[in-house]
Amino acid sequence: LDWPISWVGHCGGAAGQAMAMLAASQVLVSSFAVTHYCNPHTKRLVAAQTVPHYFNICKPRHSLSMRFAWTTREITRMSRMVRPDEPLEEELQGLVVLGILVGACFGKPMLGSTVLGAIFGAQIGPFLGSCLVGPTGDQVRAAGWVANVQSRKLLHDAPRAVRRLPVVTLLVARVQQWDANTGTSRRVVHFVRCNLMLAKQQLVRARHRLQRWDAETGTSRRAARLVRYTLMLARQKLARARQWADSSGLTHRIMILWRKTGIPSWYSDITSRAILNSRIADLRARQRNDAAGPL
Repeated sequence: LDWPISWVGHCGGAAGQAMAMLAASQVLVSSFAVTHYCNPHTKRLVAAQTVPHYFNICKPRHSLSMRFAWTTREITRMSRMVRPDEPLEEELQGLVVLGILVGACFGKPMLGSTVLGAIFGAQIGPFLGSCLVGPTGDQVRAAGWVANVQSRKLLHDAPRAVRRLPVVTLLVARVQQWDANTGTSRRVVHFVRCNLMLAKQQLVRARHRLQRWDAETGTSRRAARLVRYTLMLARQKLARARQWADSSGLTHRIMILWRKTGIPSWYSDITSRAILNSRIADLRARQRNDAAGPL
């Protein structure tokens, strides 16, 4: 030690106790030997302290690290600053996929058509994700997120997996060899081009015939006059109906019921939130461009 023990002993009271504790701490620190070891995972030299064997009971066995156990969905929701009951774009896309699948499965027995079922499912899925609240709505939106992630993964990995199949590779090679020997692709391209030219000529001839027939009969002028007259009558009827509704108080009662449904406030909230999200995205894009700097 740099300080004599006798000098420490001469200090009385609190000062003497403080100096004694400082001397003991120097003894404790000097007993630690700083060594270096190579981390095989990061290939970097890391400084460590070799603790004597009589201090092993105080040696921490695990390094403490602060981590947030958040999923990708929660991180995305936090970064976009949306409410818990507000759906993400990825969740709505996944609900579209789920709606198409469910509608295609139940469209035939319920609507008589698989295509109609898929169309209705694609419309109902995002609607449920936007309107449902509470735990049920969160589960529906979580299912949409999972469906979106899996569908994107399938679209990304499916072509690669198909190309890696030995049967597909062999089939492609044989088709290419057969086409090189027979020249079928060139004949098909020539046939398609000739048919397109003939179809274009037929369309031009049909248009000229239709224009001559219309010039002789005046059908388009009569149809335009009929449409204008119909629109004028419809405007008059609507104006009279609106005057009657305003004078009888029906419009006021309808507007009160419409506000009580909450749809106007919900729509204005969604509009303002979309404007705020667009401004935040614009600000982040500007910050990224400023951080990147000039090229």
